[in-house]
Amino acid sequence: MGGLFSLLLPLFVFLAVKLERVWLQLVFVLAAVSAVGTVALSTHPSLEYLPAFGIGALFAAALPRLTALLERVNRSARPGNAWVALTVVASLLLTARWTLAPVLPPRLLGVTAFPVLLGAALFVVIAMGSEGARRFLTTRVVRWLGMISFSLYLTHEPVVVGVAQLLPQPLQNWSGLVSVPLSLLVGWLFYKAVERPAHRLSQVVKKRLTPAA
Repeated sequence: MGGLFSLLLPLFVFLAVKLERVWLQLVFVLAAVSAVGTVALSTHPSLEYLPAFGIGALFAAALPRLTALLERVNRSARPGNAWVALTVVASLLLTARWTLAPVLPPRLLGVTAFPVLLGAALFVVIAMGSEGARRFLTTRVVRWLGMISFSLYLTHEPVVVGVAQLLPQPLQNWSGLVSVPLSLLVGWLFYKAVERPAHRLSQVVKKRLTPAA
């Protein structure tokens, strides 16, 4: 899935730039597509996960509009209360799969991808606009983890599984001490070799498609 996204990244950027005026509406559309894909195409996860990447591309393309919206929140009478309320809402949305699992039939549990994806997107917005969140997320360690997070997401599973398979049985309880730092190392190397070049290519495409001021 991650490799497919890397190949589709220039196309995502192209579409996001062209459609950035309706970015907010498209966030809801993409979340709905993810839910439909999760339920209807459970054996083909592309429609479940690719919409999340599309939302990220929309946020990047519509950054000036999104920034203006965040400034309106911060100019409100009680911005701190607003960010706390949004954090509560985002948490409820993000955990919807677990809270709704007891009342939904198993075949329909995939519809929770809709609120979960909206919650994740809202947390991104909070990270961009809330001063408290920004202070925490701009610490050096967190920034580095954020930089390699996508590459880490792509590479951690084979590392964790491989370590668990290769360690002798008496050392299985210590697999986390090996797999965590090894996953971070592999994720960083993948970022340097694959993800960063893909980002550079997407920026070239964006500059060519964005009209000169």
